[in-house]
Amino acid sequence: MALDFPPALNLSNFSKEDSYNKIEAEILRLKEQIRSLLSVRNTHSPVSSLPNELLAKIFMHCCDFNELGRYSNIHPGDDDDEDDRAQPDMRLVVSWVSHHWRSVALGHRPLWNLVVNLRDSLDLDYVRSCAARCQHLLVDLARPTKGLLNACIANMSRITYFKLDISSSTTVPAAKSIRRIWTQAAPHLEALRLHSVHVHNNDARKRLVYPKLQILSLVDCNYRWTFVASLASTISKLEIIDPENTITVPSCVRLLESMPRLSECTLYSCLMVSDNPTPAMPCARLLQLTMMTIANTVGHLIPLLRAIDIPGAMVNLFLDERESIDQGAAELFCTL
Repeated sequence: MALDFPPALNLSNFSKEDSYNKIEAEILRLKEQIRSLLSVRNTHSPVSSLPNELLAKIFMHCCDFNELGRYSNIHPGDDDDEDDRAQPDMRLVVSWVSHHWRSVALGHRPLWNLVVNLRDSLDLDYVRSCAARCQHLLVDLARPTKGLLNACIANMSRITYFKLDISSSTTVPAAKSIRRIWTQAAPHLEALRLHSVHVHNNDARKRLVYPKLQILSLVDCNYRWTFVASLASTISKLEIIDPENTITVPSCVRLLESMPRLSECTLYSCLMVSDNPTPAMPCARLLQLTMMTIANTVGHLIPLLRAIDIPGAMVNLFLDERESIDQGAAELFCTL
């Protein structure tokens, strides 16, 4: 590359104003020349010789994605941690390094399929830009605004993972916006995680179209168990954490029996208020179940465990803290 460094400027015949303007022009020219030199230097760096496919995988690693884009690695951190909320979006960081990196980043669709909101607001144009660059979306919203929620729900047909947490929101999104969740078809949705969300049961029973749903998590949500039952046939992982919502043992057994693919089940503080299941009720065989976690009173755990057959499952029990450790323990362990 030919470099053209001029001799020192001769400003003796110019006024102060003209001299200032010439110096400014020369500074701009030299800055442009420096920028060109830096660009040439970048092309000779080792990282510039990496294939685009490998560079894209490095970007995915920087952004805390794993290769398959599964759901275990998409949460950057605790929503209450200021340091996490202050972290820049690494997808933008890598796209600012150079024209080549920006081209690779923008051209790699899986890099843009995550819409995560750890702050009180997220630019809607940014959400739309992510949606325009990828075929499927993973959405993780905490304290979303009405506009942000509407923007994501408008793309429900392309969402594979949807998490909505409004537990600590000072301004809960309008009920009409949340209701749209149950009226939108989501043919690619594989995981649905809701926290403190009101489920519109009538709409959900009539219109839910989630043929690929595998993971369902409801934490402190206002819903009916018929909503869970309507999704039972494809569920492989179920998590219910709700001290206010109750289900009887017979109903719980029938619900679990309707989930032939269930491999992990968590029922926490679902007060199963009932007597022992009726003798005529068949034992529910959950042969695919590998992990079951239940938190409840001994009096409700015993009839439930008697009514289900889980030969290959690890069982984690959390007893009500108000109970004595010896209360019913012998009978409970005999049941196991």
